[in-house]
Amino acid sequence: MNNVIYSPSCTPKNDIGNTFSATKLENLQPSKLAAMKGYLFCPGCFVQAGFVSRGKNGSSPHFRSIHKLVNGKACPEKSNEVERIDGDKPRPVDELRNDENIFVIDFNFGTTDREVKPNKPIDTDDIPPRLRGNYRKFGESGSVGKSEWSRRLSTMLRAVFDNPDFLKEANKIKVFGKLQTMSEVFFHASRVVNTLNHNRPPAFYYGTIVDAIDEGKTVWLNIGHSKDELSIPIDKKIFQVLMKRYAISPAVKGQFRDIVGCQFLLYGWYNTSKKKQHYLSLYEKASAYIALRLS
Repeated sequence: MNNVIYSPSCTPKNDIGNTFSATKLENLQPSKLAAMKGYLFCPGCFVQAGFVSRGKNGSSPHFRSIHKLVNGKACPEKSNEVERIDGDKPRPVDELRNDENIFVIDFNFGTTDREVKPNKPIDTDDIPPRLRGNYRKFGESGSVGKSEWSRRLSTMLRAVFDNPDFLKEANKIKVFGKLQTMSEVFFHASRVVNTLNHNRPPAFYYGTIVDAIDEGKTVWLNIGHSKDELSIPIDKKIFQVLMKRYAISPAVKGQFRDIVGCQFLLYGWYNTSKKKQHYLSLYEKASAYIALRLS
C-alpha cells in the first residue's frame, strides 16, 4: 500500500483529503515521522496502518495493514502480498457462539511443543506458572455438551477486529474461573491512557503495532511514540518464541519490520513507569498471553 490517511483524531473518514504517500513520509524529519506513525489509516477500509521504511536491499517504503472488506469485497488498497497467519484458521463469529455466549480462552494452546499434562508441571520458560498443574480444573478446554467453548487467543483476535459488534454483544468470557462481560474487560490500546487507571486488574488489550524495537534483553512493541502512548515490553526469550511461531524475520538495524502494522491481542496489565511512561505487560512472562496477526 503506497498511500494513507493521516488522522490525528483517529477519525479517518473525516480526514479523507489528508493523504500521504510512503515516499513523502520517508522525507520528513524523524521526529515528525515518529509523531505521525500512530495516526495512519488505509484510505480504502480505514483500518490503522503501519509505515515500513526503505529496505536495506533497496525495497521502496510502503504501508502495511490488516484490511477489512468493503461492501463485501476485498479492500481496493490491499496489496497482492499473501497474508501470513499463525495457522489458526478464522471461524465466523456465529460459529463461535454457544447458548450462553460464554467463551473460555485456551491459553495453553501453542505455548510449547510438548504436551502440558494436568497436575504434571514441566520445567520450561514458555509455560506460564498459572497453567502448570491447575490448568484443567478451570475447564479451560471445551467439551461437548457444555455451554462454554474454549477458543484460542488468536481466534478471539480475529473476532474482535473482523466484527465491530462482537464486543458490543452480550458475550461473556471466563478466565481462570472468573466470568465477566467482554465489553468490560476488552480495551482498545489507543484509548487506554485517556480512559483507564493504571494498576488495574488484568484485562484484554488489542490494537495495532506501529513499530518493534530490539533493545537487547527486551523487544518493545510500540503502539505510539510519546510517553502518553502505550508500548509493550516483551522479554527477548519470549519474543524468540513468537518469532518462530509467526515466522518473523530477524531485526534489521534494531527493528523488526515484519511486525509493522500487525494487530495484537494480549491478556495482561496496564501500568506506568517511574518516568510516567505507559505500558502493557503480559499477565506472566509467557508467549501464551499474546497473539499477533501479521499482514
